[in-house]
Amino acid sequence: MQGWRIRLNINRKSWSITTGGKHGPRRTRSSNGSRTTSVNLPGPFGWRKTRRS
Repeated sequence: MQGWRIRLNINRKSWSITTGGKHGPRRTRSSNGSRTTSVNLPGPFGWRKTRRS
């Protein structure tokens, strides 16, 4: 798929991996067990849901 990316974010206490594109859904998984799904909508709107394990 065009526009899909994988981003790895690492800091001293944790890490996270985000997949998805600039437009459309994105999914993030972090080392502390949380999973986030987010979607940006036109204008100042968006949606985000986080699940913690």
